[in-house]
Amino acid sequence: HTITMDRLLTAFRLQEKGGPVETDQLYPIDGPEVVTTTLKTDFLDKATWEGGRLKIRKLRLPDHNYELIIFRELENAGKTLKVSALYRDLKGSAGEVQAYSYFEYVGTTPHLPPESFRTDTPGHADNVSNTPSDGSSATTTTNGAATNRKDFSGQWQRVKTHNIEAVLGATGAGFVQRKLGAQMALMHTITMDYPSLKAFRLHEKGGPIDIDTTLTIGADFKPGTINGKPVRQRVYWSDDNESLIFRRRLEAANSEMV
Repeated sequence: HTITMDRLLTAFRLQEKGGPVETDQLYPIDGPEVVTTTLKTDFLDKATWEGGRLKIRKLRLPDHNYELIIFRELENAGKTLKVSALYRDLKGSAGEVQAYSYFEYVGTTPHLPPESFRTDTPGHADNVSNTPSDGSSATTTTNGAATNRKDFSGQWQRVKTHNIEAVLGATGAGFVQRKLGAQMALMHTITMDYPSLKAFRLHEKGGPIDIDTTLTIGADFKPGTINGKPVRQRVYWSDDNESLIFRRRLEAANSEMV
């Protein structure tokens, strides 16, 4: 588990990695619910503080037939993270099952702190400036440190490419597909929710391509289909907040585009 929090303790980024599990999710603490996916199972998550412990309630979607209540708390002078998980059957007769895991501290997070979600508490600085967005940049602050996340909203016409044919070839595209992919007119229409910059919609259109994707920035991979083929996609800010990273995993080809 790699955990990154803001100093106001209102935002919580959790990365879980091991075996088939690989998640990366940003939670507002005592904020709105978020939809997450773990091992192809969707949940509606809510993060809160409760008695000095960080609590996440995960409600199974779409049938709401069970929930997981997960608490995280520090022990052993901050060197041990205790994680308790309660499974609760909401529809059947399975009742409840409790489990515990313990993690040892091995080092600092490699990531910058996420921006604070709550600014209504006295002493909290605004996260986003009131500068209008014109497609250039939106200056945000995280614990007093300036970042430079940009609002990419607008229509973008492709005018030049480099090495696109080789990339398409690596994905299995034939000669005609590679030539067409590199030379056809391509328009990207991007819509983002300035000033929070937490929602991202990308409409790719050109030649046979007509793909419209809407994602929550920082959320886990979202399953979908492109031309009938299964894909998993996610978008998130780079660690330095300078770039918006879009990852599209092609399940059948066991590859991804970044």
